[in-house]
Amino acid sequence: MHGQTFRQAGCTALTGVEAISNGVPAFRPPKSRNAATTLALMGLCAIVMFAGITALALISDVHLAADPCQFAGPEHCTTAPQRTVIAQLAAAVLGGSHSFGFYLTQAATALILILAVNTAFNGFPLLASVLARHHYLPRQLYTRGDRLVFSNGVIALAAAAELLLWAFRASVTHLIHLYILGVFTSFTFSQIGMVRH
Repeated sequence: MHGQTFRQAGCTALTGVEAISNGVPAFRPPKSRNAATTLALMGLCAIVMFAGITALALISDVHLAADPCQFAGPEHCTTAPQRTVIAQLAAAVLGGSHSFGFYLTQAATALILILAVNTAFNGFPLLASVLARHHYLPRQLYTRGDRLVFSNGVIALAAAAELLLWAFRASVTHLIHLYILGVFTSFTFSQIGMVRH
């Protein structure tokens, strides 16, 4: 069970791909070439980062366990939760868990995650407006709000997110399955559309 969750969590590393493919209408002309260049650069960055993190994890002997007590010891496992791979790497490479580099890495990771959440609120309303223009979604998703964004799409996405958080009791372990399904469905359809056009 935990191994499957770790593999699925690793799959979400490519979620920015769907943000690029969904946002093709926002690129400058020639849109398809600029989107393809951005996608290629993102793929290169992902490969370099994956190789670097893997190498550092192997060198510094980073571990993730289904049972955190295996590493923390029975007396500390309830008070010392298991650290993420990035936190363990930062502690091993940058001089311990109380160094400036460690806290800087944690802050940068949090900032990246906040920006990653923002991509859904940028990508979905734009994609929904394109679908609404072709009458595949309600017409209200096509109109822009006072701040020149597709505010109805943002509101619909926020309401759906709140509903899912309530239904799954905000459990990341359960929500990640829906997240992966949504990301790769969106990615697949968007890439089929890019290839076709």
